[in-house]
Amino acid sequence: MRTAVLVCDHLPAAEGLCCDLAAGLAEVVAQVVPRLCRQPRQMAAPLRAAAPQRLVLGLCAPVQDVAEMQAQARAAGLDALGVEVVLLEGAGARAPLLLAAAVARARAFAGSTPAQAKLYLSAQLSRRSLLRLSLPVYGAAPSIDPERCAAEAGCQACVQVCPQGALAWEDGRVRYDKARCEPCGLCVTACPRGAITNPAATPAQLEAQVRTLLDPARGTLWPRGLVFTCQQAPPALAAWHPGWLPVALPCVAMAPPAWLLAPLLLGAGAVGVLPCAEGCRRGQEERIAARVAYSQAFLQALGAPAERVSLCAALDRPPPAGEAPLPLVAPFAAGATARVLAALAARYGAPADLVLEHAASPLGVIEVRQAACTGCGRCALSCPTGALVFAQQAQGVTLSFDATLCVACGQCLPRCPEAGAIALRRRTDLGRLAQGRQVVYREATARCQACGAAIAPQAMLRRLAALLGPELAATAALLGKYCPDCRPLASPAGLHRSGEKA
Repeated sequence: MRTAVLVCDHLPAAEGLCCDLAAGLAEVVAQVVPRLCRQPRQMAAPLRAAAPQRLVLGLCAPVQDVAEMQAQARAAGLDALGVEVVLLEGAGARAPLLLAAAVARARAFAGSTPAQAKLYLSAQLSRRSLLRLSLPVYGAAPSIDPERCAAEAGCQACVQVCPQGALAWEDGRVRYDKARCEPCGLCVTACPRGAITNPAATPAQLEAQVRTLLDPARGTLWPRGLVFTCQQAPPALAAWHPGWLPVALPCVAMAPPAWLLAPLLLGAGAVGVLPCAEGCRRGQEERIAARVAYSQAFLQALGAPAERVSLCAALDRPPPAGEAPLPLVAPFAAGATARVLAALAARYGAPADLVLEHAASPLGVIEVRQAACTGCGRCALSCPTGALVFAQQAQGVTLSFDATLCVACGQCLPRCPEAGAIALRRRTDLGRLAQGRQVVYREATARCQACGAAIAPQAMLRRLAALLGPELAATAALLGKYCPDCRPLASPAGLHRSGEKA
């Protein structure tokens, strides 16, 4: 995929940086552009000459005229939401690595749709932009795939985490108000099915960027640590040790524990989380701290140093040395949590029966009380990940549970009609993860005495008899003997003699 890398001429050694990139990366055209940060129109000629499919900008300061930059990208036939901007002021020896990672991230961009673009009015406009009326600035906004969304089953995971109230659950569907949305990414990682996509911040882009930053064959800068930062607060790289490498997210609160831990399996010596200096403007400090605390607790339970993941890491000191990267598949994708945790446990030789109870555990364990469950299966119907599966077989019904799929969303709890029949433990249980799917409830099914068809689980009939009481015992007996089709054919005489209604 032909990629243009345009570097501002105010950056130190900009020419050498471009030469190294063009020599080290296939299908890359790198060029120094005068006054690129202040005059994005200077992009026009290099883009015409390169005819790229992707674009990376290496800048010494934020773009002063975003509208002009996006207009130039669109004029070159590029999707403006896929342009990668890398701030290199103070990057020093990290600059080649950061640009190479931006190229990998740009190439992982899958494109956007009109529904995924949100229109803004830029606060900074040049006189040229005003004269050309190129006022619109577009930002990436999430979109929901209705085919994958589990709202019809009652899932409201995205609604529950949205800090702007841009998502609402109505009549079995999620309503999205783009005007209220300030894309933070919380809904993207909260969705248990990966049905929500921000085209400019996908798991595939993050994986491409992180793998490049930690590639042992790229560069001589070691050891390396990653720092998740907020896009709204560019870090002061000059104050960091060169071994720390920034990875910007729409908001660091979107990073689940698996994202904080996965880089340790890919070669990072440590992972830092750096929220906005004046506090998260979306009020997510508690969520961020809880996820870091869980990651530290899990590492400690494995016998690994807890400080391998930290909040506001000591960035002026070098990170610890990392270990050889593992061939982990899609570590940032939805549903990868169990794989990441299991791989870490294997790396550190953790006990197979290790159990960690934690309020911020990204995984859960469902417990079913046999005496209270009636086998209705409503919990499984509401499970968005398929962790709970209800099955009807010849001899009865079963409810099975797979701990690797449970994201502790709790959607099953309110759907259960029986108090105390089901419970959710926020628990990381390595033994349950290794077991895979296990039957947690089994009940025989009553069969029609006339035709042999299945009626209902025996537990449900017992519960129904208890609700009807002694006065309606004959009705309860009839319901347990015959299926709905045969029930009208059964003689109701005995029922009428007892004053009951057939």
